[in-house]
Amino acid sequence: MQPLVSIIIPSYNRADLIGETIESIIAQTYKNWECVIVDDGSTDNSFEVINALAKKDSRIRFHKRPESKPKGANACRNYGLELSNGEYINWLDSDDIFHPMKLEKQIMKIIEDKVFFSICKSYVFENSITDNKELILKSKDVKTDDPFNDFISKRIIIPIQAPIFQKDFIINNKFFFDESLQAGQEWELFARIFQKYADYSSINEPLDYIRNHSNNISNKTSSEKYWHYYLARNMLENKLEGNLCQKSKDILNIFYLFIFKRFTRLGSFKYAEVVYKEKIKKVEKLTNKEKRLLRFGLLSHKLFSRGDFFLSKVSLYK
Repeated sequence: MQPLVSIIIPSYNRADLIGETIESIIAQTYKNWECVIVDDGSTDNSFEVINALAKKDSRIRFHKRPESKPKGANACRNYGLELSNGEYINWLDSDDIFHPMKLEKQIMKIIEDKVFFSICKSYVFENSITDNKELILKSKDVKTDDPFNDFISKRIIIPIQAPIFQKDFIINNKFFFDESLQAGQEWELFARIFQKYADYSSINEPLDYIRNHSNNISNKTSSEKYWHYYLARNMLENKLEGNLCQKSKDILNIFYLFIFKRFTRLGSFKYAEVVYKEKIKKVEKLTNKEKRLLRFGLLSHKLFSRGDFFLSKVSLYK
């Protein structure tokens, strides 16, 4: 008997794309699955599209995010987890696509290796997954000897749909999405998982396809997106306080320096000031002179919209 896999999809105004996503689930060679779709208040005809497919396949279930839960994909993912019945779970975004053998290969690997989760490689595409010239590998590796540090430094990149987890593993360890984050949410969650568990199975081939289009939050360059990337790192530090080695702290400090410069160059001085006060001032590997150069760069950008001369003088890659 195949164990049940719950595929959890948050959805918001994806009527034009979610049909292809669901069809890729229906096409799975592994048949014992349920698809739990949680709508985040769509205003297009998503319901009609999903409902038409659900009528054809009873394994597809459509739910609306309760009003008591905050708006956003993270609340939908956590709610979908509550509603799920599977022994395993696989989160999936509403515009991405599964390879037909994704569930079969990863579930088999988890059972064979007796681990809590399995991760596959991923392709990025824009128009068609059948055009091999268009497919780009998201990450060269998904398994290393030091997954936590390699993940937080982005040497390995794990998209949200790549892992399949044992549900009890997620529930028992309280590995839930932080519903206050609007970006970097899977990074923060997966970082916590890797910090506690480095033993997992990997599939050395791409078994899912990430759609690259203008509505992806990862393609947006707003200060708000970067602010939530900062919040995700700050949350991780707070949650793992006392459990971070110096190498991990150095990796995070490199990010804080990067994000301070990014906010400064974008003119987001309020955010830059916060990062400087909360993080940069406390980085021991930066000299007082280097910290003054960063302050000069911030002030120069405020007054004259230029100051890269000062910012470029400071680096943590030493």
